[in-house]
Amino acid sequence: MFQFDLLPRARGRIVMSILLMLASITPVFSVNMARAYGNALLALSPSKTSIPAGKEFTVAVNFNPNGETIDTVRLNVTFPSQVLRVERFSFGSLFPNSSPGNVIDNQAGFLSQGAFSSTGVNQGGLYGTITFKALYGGTANISLISNSKAINNGEEKINQSSFHTVTLTLSGTPPPNTPPVSPVSSKPTTAEDYFKKLAGRSVTNSAEDQRALDCISTDSCYNANNRNLSFEQQAVTHFITKMGYSPAVSSDWRGVHAVAYTNAIIDHGVVFDTEPAPQDVSAPTAEDAPAQEPAAEPTTTKSAEQQALEYFVNLAGFLPSTSAHWNAHACIVNDGCYDMNNRNLTYEQEAIMFFQKRLNMTPKTTMDWNVVHAIAYTEVFVKHASSE
Repeated sequence: MFQFDLLPRARGRIVMSILLMLASITPVFSVNMARAYGNALLALSPSKTSIPAGKEFTVAVNFNPNGETIDTVRLNVTFPSQVLRVERFSFGSLFPNSSPGNVIDNQAGFLSQGAFSSTGVNQGGLYGTITFKALYGGTANISLISNSKAINNGEEKINQSSFHTVTLTLSGTPPPNTPPVSPVSSKPTTAEDYFKKLAGRSVTNSAEDQRALDCISTDSCYNANNRNLSFEQQAVTHFITKMGYSPAVSSDWRGVHAVAYTNAIIDHGVVFDTEPAPQDVSAPTAEDAPAQEPAAEPTTTKSAEQQALEYFVNLAGFLPSTSAHWNAHACIVNDGCYDMNNRNLTYEQEAIMFFQKRLNMTPKTTMDWNVVHAIAYTEVFVKHASSE
């Protein structure tokens, strides 16, 4: 395998030239395939627990480092959108820099707000305030879900007890003709549950719905030798949006495949083969996946090495320092770790998911795909579950 190695002096020039730009490089929250936990705490504190319909109220998000020093926090919250709406979110003063990828989705009932401090935070206080409006009467569960993060130097430091739910009572008329809302973070247990959460409706007797249901149960629509990575990328994004967590176990990935390879949940505009998928009996090759559509390359005055260093910092949360780090940086520059005739599609799928969650976008440009390959074929950014 070709490895690009920079001389120490050249490395120093690149690092020094990029340090002045690091203030504009926004660290985004880390997603570790094998997550470690620490002591830092986040807590939801509503201003009241009984609210009349039509009124606004606030939920304070309090931060306690609990002995840790934290440089980046990502708050992910779900709420029932039929009865609640987020009006706004405001940060406290602890973490002065807003991260990219902040979202308020009042249709899906999901809020994600990240921020960071260049010096680190070791004192507690107010992380931010969510202002809600009660729309109708009923019971509302607001949940701080398990992909929320508190990071220090790329390492997860959040305490698992941070993941909790507060329950509010809303007085007034219930929403019209709307069934009770389940938080998107609650994990399904049956194929029907997966379908309902992914499609936003109940399964019907239509042939396509039944095919999707069978795929969720048995993975019958997935053929490892005839994949469409574009559909799979779209499906992973859809899964994360609807479920509030990343696919991890086999039933999750069957759900992803049902989104990607049927038209029941997303209409891809193609007719899928309805014959059962053959068993995967040989190692996949480059021809197994369709060619990626070329994307317009962004115009930039930065060198490839500078761009790669920015990617590295945003992925890892720190500057490269070891030989392994610099080899990963080199892979981003020249794709030197990628052998199209010796691919591991499982690693690449995990890498695409990591890229999307970490950078809040889908890989499109040549360098984006170099980054995906660096994630997949080095051990710098993630430890692949299938390699453990």
